[in-house]
Amino acid sequence: MGSKGSAIQAVVGGIAGMGMGAIYPKVKFLQENWYAGPVVLGVVGHMVRRKKPGRGYGEAILGAAGYAMAMGYSMQQQAKQQSSAPAEAGALLPAGGETGALVEYDTGIAGYLDDAQNPTSSFYIEPGTVPADDEAISEAMGL
Repeated sequence: MGSKGSAIQAVVGGIAGMGMGAIYPKVKFLQENWYAGPVVLGVVGHMVRRKKPGRGYGEAILGAAGYAMAMGYSMQQQAKQQSSAPAEAGALLPAGGETGALVEYDTGIAGYLDDAQNPTSSFYIEPGTVPADDEAISEAMGL
């Protein structure tokens, strides 16, 4: 098999993988069972391989199934590790260190935090600080 055949196999494997990716969000069974998608691809690849031997389409689909199985297993293991890992302590605590306290922010009319009031925003202004005046900003931009 030449480079043309290899390219065709790569395209067929890619199409099989993309097809599974398109079906995955729509089928709840596939979402609940990480191994189901690769198994379906494997069965289709086996059937195509038996039907048209020598073309390599079935082998390409089987390769996509193997890759999907490895990726699914890896993602499932990562999800297990993340769910068993302890949460970061203190990441969302208020400055006073009161654990479990709810922090209220003025969300204004629109119902969301203004960037200047949102502590996670890069435009956050800490309470008690004075913003620079226009002259100081103009001088800084001239540097």
